Amino acid sequence: GEGQQASLCGLYEKQVQVLDTETSDLGQKIAVLESARGAQDERVKSLKADYFALEIRDYLFAERVNKVCGKKFDTILYFYSNVNCEKCKQQGETVSQVKALSPGSTLVYSFDIDIKSAAVDFLEEAHGVRVSPSLVVNGRLVEGFQERDAILQAKG
Repeated sequence: GEGQQASLCGLYEKQVQVLDTETSDLGQKIAVLESARGAQDERVKSLKADYFALEIRDYLFAERVNKVCGKKFDTILYFYSNVNCEKCKQQGETVSQVKALSPGSTLVYSFDIDIKSAAVDFLEEAHGVRVSPSLVVNGRLVEGFQERDAILQAKG
């Protein structure tokens, strides 16, 4: 009944946060490796593809929890490129600031659009992503560089 649903939702929410922490840690390790070996390193590309698959798993789980338990999490999909995108690094920093303002309830998933990944291609198509940087904030596409306040406004 209701009580069981509520306790399950509590467990689900904790699990989303655990996955977010684990996946974020992995992302930071890959970023270190990428700065050491370069974005074109095959091992780096392969690790990033695996990482994106984990992020998508986490994102889909968070979306499911939002649906079943009432909206608990804000989700931001951040699509970037390491090629021909001078605003992408800055956008990444801005998105990190937004996450830091509400840790645990704002979830950020970053995707390098230059890495060949069927899953990432699917997300891009599903949300109509055509430029980098692009953000999908709680399901809504926002194209081009966004200042922190614009992202906060998009969260609703």
